[in-house]
Amino acid sequence: MIYFSKISEREGTIEFEINKFKLFLNLPKIILFEKNKNKTVFVLDRILENWKYILRFIQSHPNYKTKICKLNITNFRQKDDFIITITWSVNNNLYFWTNLEDLIKTASFENENLNFRVWNDWWIYQIWDENIMVKNFNINIWWNTILESSAIEKYEMQKERINQLFQNSQIKDYLFETTIYQQILVMLVTWIEVYWKTRFIELLDEKNINDDNIIKKFIPNKLINYIEELNDMNNWKEKVLKILYDRRINFQNFEDFKSAFNKWFSINTWSFDNLKKIKEIFQIRHKIIHTKNDMAILNQYEMNNRWEQPKLLNNDFVKKNINIVDDFINNFHKMTL
Repeated sequence: MIYFSKISEREGTIEFEINKFKLFLNLPKIILFEKNKNKTVFVLDRILENWKYILRFIQSHPNYKTKICKLNITNFRQKDDFIITITWSVNNNLYFWTNLEDLIKTASFENENLNFRVWNDWWIYQIWDENIMVKNFNINIWWNTILESSAIEKYEMQKERINQLFQNSQIKDYLFETTIYQQILVMLVTWIEVYWKTRFIELLDEKNINDDNIIKKFIPNKLINYIEELNDMNNWKEKVLKILYDRRINFQNFEDFKSAFNKWFSINTWSFDNLKKIKEIFQIRHKIIHTKNDMAILNQYEMNNRWEQPKLLNNDFVKKNINIVDDFINNFHKMTL
């Protein structure tokens, strides 16, 4: 018996003996265990790959790529002892098979397609498989969403959409290209905001923070009725969600973004080198949405000086900003883990 409630999500070792007869039944897949500790899911199964019997250990978490260890056990049918040792850590997972004569070791590899999710602390859902990629998903029961893609998964899905637009925009038609480029910049900003808000909500659960004093920092004292309404709510997370949905914290506002992550989770948002460049992308998006003029020339309002050269909204500019946003999101996400 393995007590998964007592193991560590980040690193550990388990050793056990497996019934050899069960492993070699002529079935495409046999699940030996599928358990979770918080949001981390551990799976041990036996699958068939190219007519070989493969023992597969899986470790899955919403914020990381899934780690998979595989061990070909096809030639082990005649072995009497079948003892397996599995170790896992932040960097690597290892598989050991041993008896008195042999020691075989395999290391893990990362797979972004196969994922597992946990609902209500113990219901486990598999999100597709090794060779089938799903970037965005919702699981609903009676019109209520119980599970959905994580913040980083939502961003990766939208990044794929943006890359598709960018790669197919270059048809040597100036009007078409600049229209697509402006739309890409608008999408980039939208999905930065979506990532920030979604990741903020995720961190409320992950960090298990419950402090009304933090809430007070975002609500002016003059809003007496609003404060009383919050005080009548018993669930702390519901209070925070209400503040978000009422836009008391606005993730379109840079100061709100920095203050929210710093005060709630002690994340130093000022430490990012390219935060200034992200702010510039926000400003360009604002001009695209609200200006009366076309933004194919980015500095058109600064060209009163005859020496000022036009900055064109072109392929290189858009590609550079896609990469800036991608680097920023990935580095920020690592800081939140």
